[in-house]
Amino acid sequence: MTPAEADSVSNLEVDCLVVNPFLGPDTLEPFIDCSRKYGKGLFVLVKTSNPGSGWLQDKIVDGTRVSDRIAKLVADWAAETQGKTGLGSVGAVVGATFPEDGKRLRNLMPDSVILAPGIGPQGGKAEDIRFLRRQNSSGVLVSVSRGITKVDDSNLSEEDYATLVRKRIESFQKSLNTLDR
Repeated sequence: MTPAEADSVSNLEVDCLVVNPFLGPDTLEPFIDCSRKYGKGLFVLVKTSNPGSGWLQDKIVDGTRVSDRIAKLVADWAAETQGKTGLGSVGAVVGATFPEDGKRLRNLMPDSVILAPGIGPQGGKAEDIRFLRRQNSSGVLVSVSRGITKVDDSNLSEEDYATLVRKRIESFQKSLNTLDR
């Protein structure tokens, strides 16, 4: 059943949504309930890829990093929404720009899908994705939009731009595929 079929107040249909946990876990419950009810995905900001993320996400509160506290909540929600693949429908945004944090957070969230931004212009490297994968190389979605679509030449033809984007996609896929060897 979709929200529209359930007489939702909105006909806006999405498969996945990113939410900010910094208003408290109770504010995420409606989103988690919707995820459960309609089989939709939800990503919670845990450790973002931007350089200033540590200002809050790395702070220690009651002996634990803020990002670790959020990761533990995400892990619980993922366990509650676990599907046939062994992954929950509640996942986390964990930037590929901080591979050591990614390794620690993956261990805290073994059954969560991780959305990994930050490859390319933000400094994340494709090889660092290995820290975010599960043991079977699954459980991570890599976002590289600027790394693929950004151009410096505003006079580039449509055809040349399409060729450039294809080459970047192929290069990125090749770099990810080498991680499996």
